[in-house]
Amino acid sequence: ESDIAERFIASFSSVKLKELHENKAAVSKRMQNLGFMYENCLLVKGFPSQTASVKTFDAHLRMVYAQLEYKPDMIIVDYAGEMAGVKPIQKYGSSERHLELGSIVSDLAGMGQERKISMWTGAQANRSKVARELLAVEDIAECFHGVFLASTVVTLNQNQLEYENHKMRIFLAKNRKGLSKKIVSISTNFEMGSFWRR
Repeated sequence: ESDIAERFIASFSSVKLKELHENKAAVSKRMQNLGFMYENCLLVKGFPSQTASVKTFDAHLRMVYAQLEYKPDMIIVDYAGEMAGVKPIQKYGSSERHLELGSIVSDLAGMGQERKISMWTGAQANRSKVARELLAVEDIAECFHGVFLASTVVTLNQNQLEYENHKMRIFLAKNRKGLSKKIVSISTNFEMGSFWRR
């Protein structure tokens, strides 16, 4: 949890990840100001790999609401392939893993709809497609069922030259509620865990 929290702190405070500890006072002040503005509404919760299920998430949400009266607008799961009920990859293309992951994604989508929470998770691209200039929905490796369920699918695209120049392209591969097939060019700073539109 602390590693993930530090990435958020670096991004929000605009201080490089490796310089957080030597700039504690400045970081603390910036985070306090953000807390006043946005009401301290970010929670980070980690679970060991292959231990958390959708029921685990649901129970944790109930506890958070009971203790803090806090209901999130969005949950980011990093990532569904590491949740309980999905066997580790033994070979790519395993139909059993596809089914297990499809069931998890369906349950996450159902929980989001029931609680009116936006749910986001990541997926891997097919190894044979990694070198492609632009990844599309058909390049998702593990579970195409998730693409069918998703309202929005974005892919992160970066060639070697873009990496060296701290650039990246976001491709809006699917969007049920509006414009899709659009490429947005962004600048990146991985030392601060941030990106922004050029």
